[in-house]
Amino acid sequence: MKCSDRLFRRYLVECHNVPDVADNERIAVSVRSILRIQSRAELNTDPGARARWLDFRGAFEAWRANP
Repeated sequence: MKCSDRLFRRYLVECHNVPDVADNERIAVSVRSILRIQSRAELNTDPGARARWLDFRGAFEAWRANP
């Protein structure tokens, strides 16, 4: 889920006020919270969760084009 991507970590801090991006698990917990899911499996089974992920990822990609 992009947890090891340096720019993704910066995006979380700058755009979502995630206070701690020190390790992949903390990032994953923050992303699940932002997406309002309990597990990544929901991205495959819940259309709403998948739509939120696609929107979230799109916003990151747009931000990444001009960080």
